[in-house]
Amino acid sequence: MASFSSTPKLVSICGALLVFFSLFLSPSFADTFDKTTEMIWGSDNAKQSDDGTQLSLSLDTRSGSAFKSKDAYLFGRIDIQLKLVEGNSAGTVSTFYVVHI
Repeated sequence: MASFSSTPKLVSICGALLVFFSLFLSPSFADTFDKTTEMIWGSDNAKQSDDGTQLSLSLDTRSGSAFKSKDAYLFGRIDIQLKLVEGNSAGTVSTFYVVHI
């Protein structure tokens, strides 16, 4: 059992290990979509921005597209811009699915 005199040293070692693991074993925020995701289907309907920070998925009359993350994440952010048909779009139902596989 650790004594009071060794407790600060133990806390320092645990803190250093935590910093080490969080820096070197976590995914980088600078990675691009081609490194962090893979297309499941409909890759013809997916376009990546020049800098790799955005992925645009489109839907045509026959198919959409889907991708999955190569790593597990605790949280994330998804922004969606939907383009509706011109004129009267009343009654249009748009759906975006997020599935944990």
